[in-house]
Amino acid sequence: MGFDLNAESIAVVGLGNPGQNFKHTRHNVGFEAVDLIARSFSTECRFDKYLLSEVAQIKIKHYPVLLVKPQTFMNDSGQAVKKILSKKNIGLSSLIVVHDELDIEPGKIKIKFGGGSAGHNGLQSIFESCKSRDFVRIRIGIGKPDRKGVDYVLSNFSKDELPLISQAIEMTEQALLSILDVGLDQAQNMFN
Repeated sequence: MGFDLNAESIAVVGLGNPGQNFKHTRHNVGFEAVDLIARSFSTECRFDKYLLSEVAQIKIKHYPVLLVKPQTFMNDSGQAVKKILSKKNIGLSSLIVVHDELDIEPGKIKIKFGGGSAGHNGLQSIFESCKSRDFVRIRIGIGKPDRKGVDYVLSNFSKDELPLISQAIEMTEQALLSILDVGLDQAQNMFN
């Protein structure tokens, strides 16, 4: 079981919280990455009430890719992901979730298949809703907290961290393109 490059459609889901007050917080780097990818393809995500998400349809090489920003709040991300996969007939083997990661320093990303949530409520919600952990994740480093985890992930980046995070978000787009170009294993070798 791995990432299916022969799928009819691929979903790239960035995790975050909707609303202006969460916009540039550490927990919302998944949203920022999806927005950057959408802009690169001259589009933007628009709200679809049936999918509980902001979505955009793009094509990368010959792959139809659905960009997704769940609007259910982080802790209920699984609700939107399950609905997207079901309504769009996309399998878990064609899902890439982009999320913040405390165990990786700012400016770095890692590509992972499967594994645990490490306390990430958005991932935990997807695991529970989809009854599986077997999907690809692009993990964007936000660094270790110097205070309580919830306060930290909902805080903004420092001025020193901003260039590192911008770099990591750009690398996320490159990682996605690499997965679709050379496959999961080679992309992991390039970015991990």
